[in-house]
Amino acid sequence: MIGLRRPELPDVNADVIIIGAGLAGLTLAKSLHKTGRTIWVLGSPYESQIAKGGEIRESSHIPQGTIGLKYMEQLMEEVKGLGINLKTSLVTSLDLKSQPKIISTKFQKFYGKLVVIATGAKQPRLNFPGEEKYFHNGISDCAVCDGNLFRGRNVAIIGEHKYTLKSAMYLHSIVKEVSLLWTKPKLSDSDRERLEGFPQERIFEGVASVEAVGSDVIEMVKFSSTRGATSLEIDALFVEGKPIPNSELFKEQVDLDHHGAIVVDDNYRVSIDGAFSNEVYAIGDVTGIVASADGILDQVNSISDVLHKVIS
Repeated sequence: MIGLRRPELPDVNADVIIIGAGLAGLTLAKSLHKTGRTIWVLGSPYESQIAKGGEIRESSHIPQGTIGLKYMEQLMEEVKGLGINLKTSLVTSLDLKSQPKIISTKFQKFYGKLVVIATGAKQPRLNFPGEEKYFHNGISDCAVCDGNLFRGRNVAIIGEHKYTLKSAMYLHSIVKEVSLLWTKPKLSDSDRERLEGFPQERIFEGVASVEAVGSDVIEMVKFSSTRGATSLEIDALFVEGKPIPNSELFKEQVDLDHHGAIVVDDNYRVSIDGAFSNEVYAIGDVTGIVASADGILDQVNSISDVLHKVIS
């Protein structure tokens, strides 16, 4: 039987290409629409941290209680309504040193005069035994995405970031029982305030020596903590820690710092071979953890002013 292969799509020429369709990328595209330039946004809004983050709180720009996924879907429709081109295909390779810049997806090439990188951050793997084996077989990196699959069942969540606490509280509201495996030595007072109403007996601090055990799917997590060696029978384990810059695609193209964040100057210009480029910019979590929607939106306002001058 002859396999069918999707045909190559025509090349695209654009004034501005934004890589990343999260909060930063889509909001910036809306702002740059006023320049009248041809803008393409490449990436999936559903992969953004805000889409996976549940309810948005502590924001002065976004209404309290807004659901992140709904907000991103609305933002996506606004972008499309303005005539901005949104392509959900992922970028597979690129050449940021050429002129114009060449951005490739699996079936198409894009040539851009100016490129903005807004690929955000991703959840890190903890690399404990069984993590890779049971990923998508009971282990997940998104409680908001997958929590509903485990209503009425026992789960655990592991990490040491405010996102871990936020997701623990979300799971507590929908599953039968959730255990928090905190990998720092202890919770701070402010951390405990975030866990108001969470069962104290389900909190384990100083968690180490983690191992996921099961058959075809995860069935148990073993670990040590300040309470000693523990084994929990669970149906799911959520791994949610401090996000790391999603910069792997660019490591041969741009300068990264020791945390893997893209190096930029005060005008968000990217450093390429030690020199800042007037044609490649980066914004948001990929440049270092911004940690809030407001922080990203403030950056968007700043870079928008810069780019309006550059491309006008």
